[in-house]
Amino acid sequence: MNRFSLIAFLFLGLANLGAKDWKNELSEILEFHCYDCHGDGAKKGGLAMDELSNKLDDPAVFAKWERIYDRALNGEMPPKKIKDRPTREDLASIYKNLGQALVTQHAKD
Repeated sequence: MNRFSLIAFLFLGLANLGAKDWKNELSEILEFHCYDCHGDGAKKGGLAMDELSNKLDDPAVFAKWERIYDRALNGEMPPKKIKDRPTREDLASIYKNLGQALVTQHAKD
């Protein structure tokens, strides 16, 4: 394997690793703001986010994460009655991590 091939292989491998780490980057935000209703055994609305795959190449999984993304950034979730709302930093992290993962996957399709 020549030097260029090795560098390309390593770069592509790291890019794929980063693409799958978006859920880990959001784990604290999801646990704090979402899991009371959608995780840790709770499945309000039939959604358990802690059990939801991060494999965005699955169209059903992609659609669920896209809806979660939209509802979080539109302020629909968590519901307004919840006192501990996501901070601007939390929303920026969702936008950066999940948003970029969705855009990247959509570009592949």
